[in-house]
Amino acid sequence: MKSILIVEDTLEINEIWREVFEDEGYRTSSAYDGEEAMRLLAEESFELVILDLMLPG
Repeated sequence: MKSILIVEDTLEINEIWREVFEDEGYRTSSAYDGEEAMRLLAEESFELVILDLMLPG
């Protein structure tokens, strides 16, 4: 199954992206800040990363 990493600090937007992609059959992982995203990227590979460019910090 193809996997997508969603990096978005706004919970509601993160959940919308997750629901959209999971409804289409993708596996998703969510990160809410850059540090969490980097940890997830070190642990596994993703076919696509959706990245909020205005993350805090």
